[in-house]
Order: sequence, then C-alpha cells, then structure tokens
Amino acid sequence: MNLTTRIAIRHLRSKHNFGFINFSTLLSIIGLMLGISSLIIISCVSDGFSNVINFKLSDIDGHIRLNSYLNEEISESKIGEIDSIFKHVTTSLKYTAPYIEKHTIIKKGSHSEGIIVYGVPERALEEIFQLDQFSQSQSKFNNKNDIIIREANTNDAQEVSRIVYERNGNPLDEIIDIVLTDIETIRSNKKKAIALVICINQKIIAFSKCIHSEYFKRSNYTNLPKGWYLCDLKVMEKYRTNGIGKLLTLYRLNWISRRANKAFYYSNIENKASINLHTSIGF
Repeated sequence: MNLTTRIAIRHLRSKHNFGFINFSTLLSIIGLMLGISSLIIISCVSDGFSNVINFKLSDIDGHIRLNSYLNEEISESKIGEIDSIFKHVTTSLKYTAPYIEKHTIIKKGSHSEGIIVYGVPERALEEIFQLDQFSQSQSKFNNKNDIIIREANTNDAQEVSRIVYERNGNPLDEIIDIVLTDIETIRSNKKKAIALVICINQKIIAFSKCIHSEYFKRSNYTNLPKGWYLCDLKVMEKYRTNGIGKLLTLYRLNWISRRANKAFYYSNIENKASINLHTSIGF
C-alpha cells in the first residue's frame, strides 16, 4: 500500500472526535465521485451521439464530394480515371458514384421555393446513401383485383420458379438456382435487359423479359438482328386465357418503344398459343 493511500485511510478512520471534519470529508469524496461519474457518462454519450450523427450525414452525402475547379461537368472517362487514382491511393474506399447537381424552383400556388436537385445512379441509393435505413416501403394496393407490373428482383426467384416448374417439370431446386442467377445477371445489366413480373394481391402470377441482342452475346445466339427482344413469357396455369400474357406483352412493347422503334419476337414453332398472342398484336 503506497503512502498516499495509507494517509487517506488513516484520515478517514481517525479516532479523534472531529465529527464535522469527517462528515465534510466524506461529503467531498461522494461529491467528487458523482462529478467524475457524470463526466464519464456525458463523455460516452456525446461521443456515441457524435459518431451516429457523422454516420447519418455520411450516408446522406458521402464522405467526399469532388467538383470540377472550373465548374464544368466531369466526363465519364475522367470519372473512371479518378476512381482508379483513389483506389491506388487507399484501400479503404468502398463505393464511388457520379452525380448531377441542378438548381431549380418548385412552385405550388403562389408559393415558390428554390431547391437543389441531385441525380445519382440507382445502385448508389443502396450502396452509398443506404436509403433503406431512412425509408419504409409498403404496398398501397389493398384490393384483391389490383394488378401490379414491376421489375423482378432476387426475392422473387422462388415464386417465379414455381411458374416455370408448371411448364417444364424440372426439379424445383435446379429451377430456383437458374432463375436466381438469371435475375441477378439481368439486374447487373440493366441497359441491356429487364425482367418483369405481374402481381395480383402481392402474388406473382406471370414473368417475362426484354432482352437486347447485345445481351445474347454471352450465349450461342450470334446471328440475331440487332435490337430488343420479347422473351420468356410465362403465366401461372390458372390465370392463362385471361389476358395476363397480352397485358404483360403490351407493357413490354411500351417499355421498348421508349428505347427503340422496333421490337423482335421469336418462339418455338409448336408454341401456337404464343404465336397467336403475338400475331394478334401485330407481329
């Protein structure tokens, strides 16, 4: 036991009758303990709060933003060079994404307000800004007869596989793996392909794709005319002959019309239902 501790103990346990001095000493020690404890707790809380705020702000705006010194737009080729420089300098860089900044005015009635609009690639919404932490999505379609056409995602693989299973009867596990890989590949090549589903009461009843001829280069189809193709229309058996396939086909044609002035379609010559469907809408 060191000297300081021995003196403190002797003073606290003194046999002399100085009651007020002992009381004031204990009161001082207790006050000092409470004060130090409060400082430690406040320091921990403030540090944690600061970390949370920094995390939220970096999620909204990223850690670094690069602008042209001359206020000019940075070309896509330059963006690639900048990315390679950062990756060469540091290995801690996780994600990068280009953005567009525009100034505009929003007006409602007699009230107007100036705002800044930012445009970023879709992948940046999850990878960098992590909007799923700040938003909540839920279906606004509560009626049982509501029909929703949307882009397929990897969570749809199991339901889509059951529709495919009705058609070819292959082992379901194998179909799920194939469909999941197909959807993942399409979503990573959105400029060349899109997969769509039709839902009734949040249940998938049909699946189809639009594929550009550039996407087919990965397969054995090498002599196809250049352009967009309607592919793989599949409808759950109990919903066939109800116009679901035609609805999805017209939707896909409208989607292609915003990207090209021509659409292609191919089918097995024995698939009379598919041929009749596409013939009825002008093929």
